Amino acid sequence: MRGITLKTIQYGSKLEMSADPLLCKKDTKADELAQYLAASEYAEFIINHQNLQDLCDDLDIKQQLRDINPIVSIIGVLNVINPEISIAEDGMQATLSLHTKSGDKTLSTFQVIEALRDKGVVRGVSTKAIDSLLVKTRDAQEGTVTSAIVAKGLPARPGKHSYIKPLVSTALARLLKHQESEKATTDIQKLADAILVTPGQAVAQRIPPTKGRAGYTVTDRLLTAEPGQWKDIELGDNTQISENNENIIVSVIAGQPKFDNACMSILEMMFSKGVSAATENIDYSGSVLIDGDVTEDAQIIATGDVIINGFVESSLIRAGGDILITQGATGQMEEYDCQLFANGNIIVHHGQGLDIVCGKHLQALKQLAYSKIVCHGRCTIGLAQQADGAFFASSIKAYDTVEVGIAGAVSGSALDIDFTDGYRLLTDRLTAVTDLSQELLISSDNHEQHVKQINKKLVPQHLLSKIEALDSALASQRLLLNWMLTIKSNLQKDIENYRANARLIALSELYPGVTVNMGKQRWQAEREYLSSNVRYENDQWIFEEIT
Repeated sequence: MRGITLKTIQYGSKLEMSADPLLCKKDTKADELAQYLAASEYAEFIINHQNLQDLCDDLDIKQQLRDINPIVSIIGVLNVINPEISIAEDGMQATLSLHTKSGDKTLSTFQVIEALRDKGVVRGVSTKAIDSLLVKTRDAQEGTVTSAIVAKGLPARPGKHSYIKPLVSTALARLLKHQESEKATTDIQKLADAILVTPGQAVAQRIPPTKGRAGYTVTDRLLTAEPGQWKDIELGDNTQISENNENIIVSVIAGQPKFDNACMSILEMMFSKGVSAATENIDYSGSVLIDGDVTEDAQIIATGDVIINGFVESSLIRAGGDILITQGATGQMEEYDCQLFANGNIIVHHGQGLDIVCGKHLQALKQLAYSKIVCHGRCTIGLAQQADGAFFASSIKAYDTVEVGIAGAVSGSALDIDFTDGYRLLTDRLTAVTDLSQELLISSDNHEQHVKQINKKLVPQHLLSKIEALDSALASQRLLLNWMLTIKSNLQKDIENYRANARLIALSELYPGVTVNMGKQRWQAEREYLSSNVRYENDQWIFEEIT
């Protein structure tokens, strides 16, 4: 109708009419407007005829006075499902609840968004969540309430602190790269040059902190991010800050780079063409590089890493850092007289007849057999995520996941994997800390009650200093108790992590004769399996095939 404009407001529950005095015909009647509405898309609205008549009366007056300002009036309502919108106290989410009543019209997604906007919810609105809720509402029985989170804010993400990034690769990576590039046998100087860094060479860099990411609430309140901080550089042995850049760490000597616990050190390195019973044993403060074999009855002891570009037979190797053997290592299979002891990682191409104690991670690139092992980190037989390493006829005290290509052998030779020692160590520590913290709690409560009783009394002036000493002692006891409770909480988390990581992963095959233990809980393979995962959950071993 000429001069008449209609629109819905309040998420579609009310119908608003605007009449333009200049365009509307004179002497417009309420009945005419009602007929027009009945034939329009708004026919389902309940018309307020009094408001419609008042609009016509006002329109007539304005036309007589030649007033061109339009008249606006709400002339109809519609029974729609009433949306209830609640915003979390922190403003990070908004929940929409819809009450289903007989005869109510279901809202549209657009109407819900309009209702959210009226409540100030303008960020993080999910039309998918709204649509899903509306579908549930249509199917809901009368009198039910359906709710869903339909808007989420974005938390501010704090910036990362500065950190140290190594600029040189590990000795193993440098050695393997050298082996790939050098097809023929090279002299030890070329091998040393490939592994060592030179004086003044940049070996690590401090990466600047980040600013973080700002966030917002559903009402569009800005959440500022805490920027990261600059952390001091911890210099390792034989390193210094570059004269040209305060964020660059350079080597002071020619040596082997060693990056551990965010600290880069350069270790002095001893070189040898090989070690045997006929040569002197090695006992060196630093790292050792052997370009050749280590034969029977030899000994190598070093405070740093021991890198052997060759084969090891029935020898003792003890390292304060890592042991890297590019070829195999073997001993007498019943005597385990080839001993590899490292505080760090041990990496060997293949081995048998070995006595291994590994402070961190153990990896045999091809095979490990007829050996006894203690591994405090992850044990990997084969290349990572490749089903090409065989582990059989051995026993291992494991403290973390054991991942192999093939576990056991067709012959059924025993492979015993025992996670008991690490678990028992953690639970014993937790018991001790729990008992001690309980004693501290009782003692602290008793002392606090005594101090309160004393403070209620009139204390002579000359004893006030002793009362202050008592208060200070009580505060110190409380601090100790809180520290013990923190240790207890951390141990509980460590135990949960230990249980979660106690597992055997066989990426290719798992044969009979393989057993996995945790205390009295034991699992044994009774037949041959393909890709398998044996994990510890709810105080029992669970076997599952990997698909």
